[in-house]
Amino acid sequence: APALLAGQTPAQVATLLSFFADRLQDEPCVREVLRGARRAVDSVEPGAGREVAAAVAKLCDGVFTHVHVQSLSLSDRNNAYQLVHAAVVRFALAPAALGDNAVLGFVGIMDGERDPRNLKLCFSVIPPLAAAHLSSTSDAEALFNVFSCYFPITFTPPPNDTVGITSDMLREGLLECLSSHMLVASQALDLAQGKLASADPGQTRLDAMDVIAALASRFTVTRSMGTRGVRQVWSLLRLQIMDSSEAEVQARARSCLRHLLRLAAQEEEAADDEAADDEAAGGAQLAGGFDDAPPVAFGVAAQRLLAGTHASECTDRHKITGLTLSILIGSIHLVR
Repeated sequence: APALLAGQTPAQVATLLSFFADRLQDEPCVREVLRGARRAVDSVEPGAGREVAAAVAKLCDGVFTHVHVQSLSLSDRNNAYQLVHAAVVRFALAPAALGDNAVLGFVGIMDGERDPRNLKLCFSVIPPLAAAHLSSTSDAEALFNVFSCYFPITFTPPPNDTVGITSDMLREGLLECLSSHMLVASQALDLAQGKLASADPGQTRLDAMDVIAALASRFTVTRSMGTRGVRQVWSLLRLQIMDSSEAEVQARARSCLRHLLRLAAQEEEAADDEAADDEAAGGAQLAGGFDDAPPVAFGVAAQRLLAGTHASECTDRHKITGLTLSILIGSIHLVR
């Protein structure tokens, strides 16, 4: 494919791509146009020039506007997604090039997709799409709704699978989407908390804790959860540690809790270094999840206590973990 348009000038390449974009309006030949356009775009480097980038944007908009993607075959849907991937990821086209319709346009073509190969490709488009084009809460809600319905991933490759898509690939891709933008963070946190509070299988709760940890890592404990959210997460993690009968769930809950405490301590340290900055001071106040932020020493002590409990060979380690958490919770109330 890279040699397909070798020797052509940027103007000639742009003309060809624009021709394909115009023909997307001709429904009887959409499949052939998608195949040809995909091969042509694959042969073009992102630095080919402004004319070519504009033609790629026109192709992407044509897919959004004129192609009923979910009515196509698997391979043709893939060609449509590949054109969008080229515009959003490879060419990294800005909103000025793709217009205000990019997020909702993508929502429209992805809605209803079920093939794991296409889902993996769609999941790879969403984080850069959100980073560059997501600016309104209404668009954020629409985007979240179109990918969050796949959580948790329950895909199992068929016997003798030759495609190579695994559940872990899809799980990691979806996790990136759930933590892709601050405008979807609150919805992602609510989703994860709901799964933790339910009687869903252990893998679902493991995935939910991964979402919570990813949100905190990406946006800080302060911004991703706030006071109310941290209290709820703390309570839910405590329940997983004390009440779950699954060792893996207990271990993941301890790991997630240590991770959140470490991040909260780091946020407070950063706030102490910039005490004169009102914004940083406000972040430090929420970092522990309470009206008055616990001191850094609390976060450090909490990590050590939980780590020591986890490493203990004592047969009553479960009870010790519960006692440790009770002490930590009591410490929080004392700080308050």
